[in-house]
Amino acid sequence: MLCAVTTNLRGFRFRRSVLFGGVVVLLVLAAGAYFGFMRTGAAPESGPMRLPQGLGMAMAPATTGMFATVAGCSRSEPVQITIRQIEALNLEGTDSVEFRVAWPNEENPATIAAGPLPPPSMYGGPEGATGTLVTCRSHLERYVDIAVLLPRATTEPVFVHGLAVTYEVGGETFRAVADATLGICVEKTPPGTSPPEGCNMD
Repeated sequence: MLCAVTTNLRGFRFRRSVLFGGVVVLLVLAAGAYFGFMRTGAAPESGPMRLPQGLGMAMAPATTGMFATVAGCSRSEPVQITIRQIEALNLEGTDSVEFRVAWPNEENPATIAAGPLPPPSMYGGPEGATGTLVTCRSHLERYVDIAVLLPRATTEPVFVHGLAVTYEVGGETFRAVADATLGICVEKTPPGTSPPEGCNMD
C-alpha cells in the first residue's frame, strides 16, 4: 500500500510515497500525526548543500530491515557535487548502517520515501557518486536522495541520530549535517529502558 507524502525543505518541494504493508506503518516523531517533520534544533552548515533539520521518522516493528530517505538540495544556484563519505553520527541498537544515494530528476523521480529493504534500483553506492543539486527554492525533482539502510530490529529499537555527508565541489571539500532521527521500533522495549520518541504509542 502507498501513502502520499509531500515534503517541503525550505521551499524545495517534492512528492513521494511511503510504502507499507501489514504492520509496517511509518510513524512520525510528532504527536498526532503519522508522518511528517519535526524541528529539534540546528546543525552546523558548510558549503552549498542543505540537508533537513529536525527530520524524524519512527517505523513500526517489521519482519525485515527498512530504509528511510533524506534529501539534499543547493542553498543557491544549481551545483554539481561528488560524495566522498556518508556517516551516521550516533547509532542505537546496531553497530553500523549502510547508505545508498540516488539523483532523482524530472524523468526519473524518487517516488518512495521509506519502505522494506532493498531500496529501489536507482539507489547506488555513495562513495564517488556525482550529480547535480538544484536550488532548494526550486520545484524540480533534481537533488540527491540518501537512503539510510536500517537492519531489522529484533530485541531493541534500531535508530540513527544524525548523519553527515562529506562532499566535493570544484576540488573543495565540504561537510553537511542532517539533524535527522530515523529508526525502527520493536514490539516490546527491553526491560529497564524507555522507547525512543515516536515508538511509544500509549
